[in-house]
Amino acid sequence: MLSKLLQLLGILVLVPTVAIVTLQRKHLDDDGPSLVFAGGPLLTGAIYRGREPDWSFLAEADQLELQLYDPVRSYLVLPVVVNGRLSAVAPKMDAVLRTFRSHWAEHAVQGDGAALIRVNGVRYPRTITRIVQGGVLDGVAGVLTRQHNMPTTRQSIIGGNLWVFELTPRASR
Repeated sequence: MLSKLLQLLGILVLVPTVAIVTLQRKHLDDDGPSLVFAGGPLLTGAIYRGREPDWSFLAEADQLELQLYDPVRSYLVLPVVVNGRLSAVAPKMDAVLRTFRSHWAEHAVQGDGAALIRVNGVRYPRTITRIVQGGVLDGVAGVLTRQHNMPTTRQSIIGGNLWVFELTPRASR
């Protein structure tokens, strides 16, 4: 009886685990991320060439497609616009078990800073830089508190609870 129970328990654990791993691996080849899994490189869409856009149209957006090059993966991230400057935010970075959607931030810190974002089907080459000081942190905290219902302070950002990355223009790769 115990062996049958262990077999059943093994099957109940193994089948969903294999299914999740399979889906995750499949998405690594997709053009962009899904709501749940990281995706492959952002392949479609014209590369933007021109003056830095006014990012205010992203002020109310809940997500942005971000691709990092080391490793080449794409993620859905939370955009924040402060004084025309575009940032991406990774919440809950001080948690022991970070959300799987926050792992991109670790890759961004370890990488070479090269990134690509896709907005409304247009790709923008970017440099991604973690911001840990400066006046922009107050603005980011205010936007997160007011617009995204995420009560945030400058100190929670400096303390590592939330990581902020500025996305600035870079030359095409």
